[in-house]
Amino acid sequence: MCWLPNVHCDVLAAASALGNSVAIGVILREEHGKKVWGAHGPMNHLTEEQAIMAGIQAALVHAKEKKWDLVLIETTNRDIFDLISDQDQFIIPEELLEAFRVFNSLHANHHVLAQAPASRKISLIPDHMNYVAVYLADYGLHHLSEFVEMPGDASVGNLQFLLNQDMGLVFADPGFEMVQHMGLGEVDNAEPPPRPLTRKRKHGVLCEECGSVMGKQPSTRVSPFLDPFMPSRAFKGKNTGYESFAFYDNGVLSQSVIVALESGALLRFSPAFGETELNLEAHVKNGLCVKHILHHACLGTLGLLEYMLEDSFDHVLAGEYGIELMPFDQVEAAMDFGDAVVPVLDESGLGVNALFSVGDAVVPVLDDTGLDVNALLSVGADAVKAVSETRVFNP
Repeated sequence: MCWLPNVHCDVLAAASALGNSVAIGVILREEHGKKVWGAHGPMNHLTEEQAIMAGIQAALVHAKEKKWDLVLIETTNRDIFDLISDQDQFIIPEELLEAFRVFNSLHANHHVLAQAPASRKISLIPDHMNYVAVYLADYGLHHLSEFVEMPGDASVGNLQFLLNQDMGLVFADPGFEMVQHMGLGEVDNAEPPPRPLTRKRKHGVLCEECGSVMGKQPSTRVSPFLDPFMPSRAFKGKNTGYESFAFYDNGVLSQSVIVALESGALLRFSPAFGETELNLEAHVKNGLCVKHILHHACLGTLGLLEYMLEDSFDHVLAGEYGIELMPFDQVEAAMDFGDAVVPVLDESGLGVNALFSVGDAVVPVLDDTGLDVNALLSVGADAVKAVSETRVFNP
């Protein structure tokens, strides 16, 4: 059986959304063009030439397992074409030595030494003749994270359409499509669906007390489950809003919280922890409720809440500590405010005409002009000296 492997490698300068930059696509077809095997996916750790040789090697190994004869390898990479066809004429790059070593070993061991040796050929084809392998490489580059195998006639995306197009089994106009002939007759309606069974009882019921058959009397009492204002309907369901708290254990309090409540260790936070019916929404202090204290008690992080429960704005009056305040007149006398004369402004609001006495000394003060000084300086009670007019120049 002859087979034709097509191989192509896609390399992106910028990685795709999945982080792929190098991807390979390989497809094996029989002599009639039918797909018999394929593989595609990223090979980010390899160069373009290494990825192409890896794809060719994968196809060769699969053909050897199926005992198929190699006829033609088709690729669009000229460097690989030259190296494989004329290995004795070119120096094989160091990074491709191992790939060519296993490639030649497989051919020598399973084709040249066979009883009916098969010829090995490689062809260089243009891109438009290799678009099936190009599509596989591009699909693996943008949709896969590993190099995967497609055995048999397995297909992905538009691969089957491209295979049919390669064999001439589609129309040239992409908008033209053949549909199944449904005939020209009218469509007969199917039988209507059966009516659903009623859930109302239409026959009499047997009275358990008297044993007679009597009609069932309708109830005049409104069911509480139909009342929209009943709390049971407002809280219907299993979600109670406490699933995210650590003390919640499938509808009941956890064992660690029960032990903490029974020990009385939580009473220092609030008396609510000692009540018979525990109110989880009861306020403790500073916006924290009982549920928050229980949550941190179960986690062992109550130390983080102690500073939050302390009120930093507690103001205690001085009288509570027994401190007596001094009257204002005694404070004024103790600070010698009785002999002070405070200078005042005159009517113009600019000049200052006042005397500030400190003991027996009189300090001179400027007049309205701010230049002439005319004051008396008294030192003691008997000494008086006149000060002549003095003009001050400010440079």
